[in-house]
Amino acid sequence: MKGGIITEGQGAALQELPAKRHAARHSHALSDERFVFMKNFNEFFITLGIVLLSIGLFVADSTFFGLGAAFPVIFIALMWALAEFLTRKHKLTLPSIVLALLIVPGIAWYLHAAMNAGSDETGWRGIPQDLLIPALAASLAALLFYLRFRLPFTLLLLAGSLVVAFIAAYARFSGSSAEPVGFGLVLFTGLATLAVAQWYDMSDRERLTRRADCGFWLTL
Repeated sequence: MKGGIITEGQGAALQELPAKRHAARHSHALSDERFVFMKNFNEFFITLGIVLLSIGLFVADSTFFGLGAAFPVIFIALMWALAEFLTRKHKLTLPSIVLALLIVPGIAWYLHAAMNAGSDETGWRGIPQDLLIPALAASLAALLFYLRFRLPFTLLLLAGSLVVAFIAAYARFSGSSAEPVGFGLVLFTGLATLAVAQWYDMSDRERLTRRADCGFWLTL
């Protein structure tokens, strides 16, 4: 202040900052955690618009355009472009979650359908061997989405994709195909995911960063 670098009011505000943070931490300890699912109701209408746009694109392609294999690529690229605007720039939570759900499972579904084109088998019975590549692709997509946008919800998709990939790899190398997965394998993947979730949660005890939200979605 004496050097003229900051004003007297700014200096006073800096001196009050530790006390304000202490008060915020104390009030947090006495109440439930504040979980932000959407900041305002506008996010709901934006999310509804994304859903309607997605449905419209699928209907338009199946009715008029018939782009075939090119349509999923165009669709995912468009959803990613929306994420650049809504997630990276405006930090909208609910629309970002929907965009992540359209991109990551969408890639897995497209690869699974492409790999089983012409096959008589339908559905996703159990966790067969042919889910390994789609699950790995979905894991990579979820990782890239998280690194780009830092959306905590994406870790749920990443963990789920890795668990499916792990179980599918076990099925492939053990030759069990679509047989029911053993309890021990499911327990191992669940405990591993929970351990990572607790690491995120305990690294942000005062709930000052997004790591607590990451822990929440991994626990879920």
